Amino acid sequence: MNHDEHLLVLLNTAYKVPDHERAGSTSIHVSDLIDFCAREYWLCKTHDRGFHQHKYHPMGTKYTFDLGHAIQKIMIHRLLTQHVLFGAWRCRHCNDLTYGFQEDKMVCDKCKCRAIKYEDLAIEYAIPVNTKPKSQILVVAHMDFIVAVSEERGFIVDGKSIKAEDFDSLKPAPQGEPSEKYKRQVRLYMHLPTKKGAKIVGRPRDARAANFTIDPQNAVVCYAVKGQRPAPYKPYLVSQSPSFVQGIDDKLAVLKRSLETKKSPPKICTAPNNLMAKECSCRDICFEQRLDK
Repeated sequence: MNHDEHLLVLLNTAYKVPDHERAGSTSIHVSDLIDFCAREYWLCKTHDRGFHQHKYHPMGTKYTFDLGHAIQKIMIHRLLTQHVLFGAWRCRHCNDLTYGFQEDKMVCDKCKCRAIKYEDLAIEYAIPVNTKPKSQILVVAHMDFIVAVSEERGFIVDGKSIKAEDFDSLKPAPQGEPSEKYKRQVRLYMHLPTKKGAKIVGRPRDARAANFTIDPQNAVVCYAVKGQRPAPYKPYLVSQSPSFVQGIDDKLAVLKRSLETKKSPPKICTAPNNLMAKECSCRDICFEQRLDK
């Protein structure tokens, strides 16, 4: 086998591994909440099924995801030069992790070296469930980055990469606006930190929490082009929607009550071929008469 053929085999093989990092986790991600079905989660939990399944995307799709992650890193790299980010700051030498404003984290608090690495932040929202033994519903949101407007306050930015032809068709703000899905997602990012039991962390299940404030009313969705353009970014301001986030709170309340009472939430889909039902992990159980194991 020639070197070029060997390289291609390695790359093809590298893209064949399962790529759903949340497979097996019982946490609920913000992206799950946009079209959330409390009944599906309840059925998965009571029938020992994974709410997050392994997914296999073709090589081209995974490559597109890779490009999106790379462009997000470019945005962060450029903003780091402006010293305007909140984040988690890890020391490359002693592995100590601290949270806060970039200007304060250029020297390790523990070993005093300057080998500091930026890491992104996440929101963890724990909803207690009164069962025996006691349990919780954990909602997780991984934010792209937080831009500071002061040393105590910042706003969330959700970076999205986009094909050049789609980027060109986007009207700049205020005439244009991001997709409804992205607006809903960033609204949940704004909303979750305001909830009792929520905290901003850099390490999963960290007992500590960041002590700065996120703007709960306004955030930004920023499109970045996958290609060369004189102005490669188009940012859009997104304001909070109280009715939308209240609807999400209501769905989580239904799930909490169902877990406590051991009674299934109401069915959302009317038939197994509904769009949401086709993606459901428990479609076969949901449309049975009996819901027992």
